[in-house]
Amino acid sequence: MATLSKQGSETLRVELLRKTYSFRSNGNVLKNEGDGWKLVKFREGCNASTLLRSIKDRESRLTPEFLAYRRAVQSEFPLSIRWKFLHLSNLLDTDVDGIWAHLDDEGIHCDLETLRELSLLRSAAIAAHKGPVEA
Repeated sequence: MATLSKQGSETLRVELLRKTYSFRSNGNVLKNEGDGWKLVKFREGCNASTLLRSIKDRESRLTPEFLAYRRAVQSEFPLSIRWKFLHLSNLLDTDVDGIWAHLDDEGIHCDLETLRELSLLRSAAIAAHKGPVEA
């Protein structure tokens, strides 16, 4: 596992729905998918600037509805447990009570009204995109 402080200073942080990238002053890129920071290993011909270009290109095509959903999910769930909520949302769709019960069983406490709002934002993002909500 990589340590942020040993990789130079952070020049840019990009927070996506399921992961976070940290671009470092020493040219390295670190990625956190909820289980700690790991050094990104690039294939031949790829580097930090091509990754950043790719991320910016994908971000420019996201709908405002999806961006609102992502901001809401990011503010409610830390990255380390966000995947549980996203997985339950994919499985149970609009069954907010079921999502709440599973999260509560896991010791993840969330307000039922907040989950209803997230469900509405997710539905709006799916309707605007006409496809799966993934980033």
